[in-house]
Amino acid sequence: MGVDFRRDHSMRIPRPDLSVSLGTPNACNSQCHKDKTPEWAASFTQKWYGLQKRPQFGETFSKAILGDASSVDELKGITIDKLNPPIVRAAATMYLGHFPSEKSNDLILNLLNDPNPMIRNGAAKSFMANDMEDLINTIGPLLKDSTRLVRLSATNILSALPPEQFDSITKSVLDAGIKEYIEVMNYSADFAASRHNLGNIYTNIGEVKKAEENYKEAIRIDNLFFPAKINLAMLYNGNGENDKAEILLKDVVRNHPDLPDTYYSLGLLMAEKGNYNEAADYLEKAAERMPDRPRIYYNLALIQQYLNKPKEAEAAFIKAFELAPDNPDYLMAIIDFYMKSGKNEKAGKYVKEWIALHPDDASGHELLEMIKGK
Repeated sequence: MGVDFRRDHSMRIPRPDLSVSLGTPNACNSQCHKDKTPEWAASFTQKWYGLQKRPQFGETFSKAILGDASSVDELKGITIDKLNPPIVRAAATMYLGHFPSEKSNDLILNLLNDPNPMIRNGAAKSFMANDMEDLINTIGPLLKDSTRLVRLSATNILSALPPEQFDSITKSVLDAGIKEYIEVMNYSADFAASRHNLGNIYTNIGEVKKAEENYKEAIRIDNLFFPAKINLAMLYNGNGENDKAEILLKDVVRNHPDLPDTYYSLGLLMAEKGNYNEAADYLEKAAERMPDRPRIYYNLALIQQYLNKPKEAEAAFIKAFELAPDNPDYLMAIIDFYMKSGKNEKAGKYVKEWIALHPDDASGHELLEMIKGK
């Protein structure tokens, strides 16, 4: 399914204020007052009806897309409110998967048994497994779901796992699911989205040539269909064809500058190619667009350290740690950075943090004693 450029069939209260904040259309400016700005229309709705407005899920979804963790509680509220349309609840469930936590996952687990298939589908896509066994045990039963939509999602998720991870019965059901998935997508293979989905399933099962062919066909059908370009770039990167991957990702950034994850992917790719200054530039842009993603700052810090930019590296290491203080990689990285910089007092501060998190780890105590002895 793609996005059709047509009028929506719903009747909604005009919200020019959302046009100002989110860039969405509104009936005031698109129908009656085409010569006026959304700000102009919003000023009148504010004068007539006041500042208080009904909450709108689009505002929450926009924050979630931008990686804003403050959207989590709002997403949970949308998800559990059965007065919301199922398609809205399902979307909120999928966005919830962008912010892993034990409480979020408990909610998603419950929604896997929701009577509405759209919500079960959203829960399947956002479920965060502890390991492959957990993923198979949780998503495996959905291979036999009564609704094809859910079966196809379960198939797409599990087909990415190594075949030897499945018992013979589950493997047989999954093989049947893969066959059904390919048949369904071939039925609508004149659409870019279906070709993209075929590329994904063939990538999952290791048929790289067929995956490449379908991604390319998706792009031929719709040259602005960026998911196919991104996944083809990932395929090329996996095969060591990084120049081809770079061309595709830069094309996506040029034509879709509002996609923050593409900057991150480009930053990692440039680092892999040894273009560290360009890598730092893209990672900085990714951090600006996704300020709550600690991994971006961690990778940026490592590159800034390599480029001998200690001030910038220090700031990025600290930011990564502040966003995820329980992550051992970020904590050890900042300790290592300070020790290599000869800043033992600052290193000691973070070693104490390590000891507080890992009191039984003898290496932390030994490291602290070594720092004190210097």
